[in-house]
Amino acid sequence: MDVVTMSAVDGEDIPDAEETEVRVNSLVWITSLREAEKGVTDRILEDLEPHLDKLGIGTTRFEPKSRDDLYAFLDTLREKAESSFRPIIHLDMHGHADDGLHVVASGENAPWPHMVELFREINVATSNSLCVISLACFGFHILKDLDFNKPTPFYALVGSDREIAAGDIEERAMRFYKRVFEVQDLATACEEVWQDSPRLWLAEKYLFEVLVNYVLKTTKGQFLRVRRERALTFARKQGLPASEMKAYRRWVRENLKPNSSLIHKYGRRFFIGRPVVFTLRQVKNAADLFEKKLKRTRHRPGHEPQFILNRH
Repeated sequence: MDVVTMSAVDGEDIPDAEETEVRVNSLVWITSLREAEKGVTDRILEDLEPHLDKLGIGTTRFEPKSRDDLYAFLDTLREKAESSFRPIIHLDMHGHADDGLHVVASGENAPWPHMVELFREINVATSNSLCVISLACFGFHILKDLDFNKPTPFYALVGSDREIAAGDIEERAMRFYKRVFEVQDLATACEEVWQDSPRLWLAEKYLFEVLVNYVLKTTKGQFLRVRRERALTFARKQGLPASEMKAYRRWVRENLKPNSSLIHKYGRRFFIGRPVVFTLRQVKNAADLFEKKLKRTRHRPGHEPQFILNRH
């Protein structure tokens, strides 16, 4: 089976970033719809499967009979991903903002936190190459359970924070996948076909946002002053001689500055050890620009502005 390499980051929002690629050799289509709704899926796959077959991309259609059946199937994908299996997982199901994905056959819901954990296991097995296309309504609500202290559950997620009309899915899904494999670029295909909803979420952009906000909150202004004072107070309580305090102050100033280990630390954990395309300098530049912007704008008392990339 052939492997198609696709660009997942276009580099516009992270200055001077090189394109990051994901390798895909299979489309896994998980569907759970009412009988009257299945015609849309049938028509899409009748057109799509021959097209992907010519490209050497395998397709698998799975319809879970229960929530446990869905979980077991995802576990088999994780086992396959430990070798050379690199899928795009497509969710063709009903979704609920609070309850997660709905399994029609059993009437059960698969909560978002459970789905996050299962996708995380697959993504770890793929070394952070998993792409999930969620055309379930409220698919972006899976991000509510994102834990930055754990590996990312997917490298790329296409989803929506609201309902998606069945007519839009039938009209655009085939065009989306053809465009994905034609240009081998998720970002371009999303912008051209889906535009604002669904939209593309990328773990790399999220990591960039988190690190910029970390720099803003811990190495700038009063936050930095508080951290310095805590360090000095701790040293005094530990009995550091006054003659050594000047050198210790210098050490504190240098070591509270962000350094290259910041990206390495979080890249190793959240990004599953995969190299990131941005640098510490880009993170610090983004923090500086955002800080200047905040000084020129007014915001509500008690409101803590967050740095967020333009497209996410």
